[in-house]
Amino acid sequence: MAQLNVLDRGEEGPAGNGRLTSLLWDVLERLRPTVFFDIGAFDGACAVAAKQRFPRLLVYSFEANPEIFALHKGNVSAAGVKYLNRAIADSVGPIKIYAPRTLSRYYEKGVVLPGHINEPKTTGKTSLLLRNEVAVYEEFNVDGTTLDGFLAEEGFDIAEQRIALWIDAEGAADNVLKGAEKALASSVAVLVEA
Repeated sequence: MAQLNVLDRGEEGPAGNGRLTSLLWDVLERLRPTVFFDIGAFDGACAVAAKQRFPRLLVYSFEANPEIFALHKGNVSAAGVKYLNRAIADSVGPIKIYAPRTLSRYYEKGVVLPGHINEPKTTGKTSLLLRNEVAVYEEFNVDGTTLDGFLAEEGFDIAEQRIALWIDAEGAADNVLKGAEKALASSVAVLVEA
């Protein structure tokens, strides 16, 4: 399995990181997965781009925040992506997610500074986890599942798939990976944004 990890977010590309997405397309071109999962999709831009670049690829996009999902559902679904309002985690069943509304720190030129930051309703910072700073959250109870559980629900023969994962779970990638043991065994590429 090829694995891409990143610590640096650039300014370009569908997910805001041009160098990384360019590398992802190269890896997918070479490895030819059959299924692509965009986990923590926000506006589904990466999933839509994957579907446009590889039209025969089966593409699933998961966004747990119901407000974000409702905002982007039409556009993502119209692109031929299966866009779902579910949290991919390490357990099956209802799960609480946290959308920050105010934060107490911000980053400027690589330095963490104290401050009072108001997050918009459309924040891309919703997570399964609370942040390690003083914050005020809007909480949502959403349908959660593991990636392995989702694949079983959908009737996939996991061993017959070549899976590629793009995970941007706002610090909760380990939760996603804990519930993806079978999926990982069939994965040709795993990208985790950090």
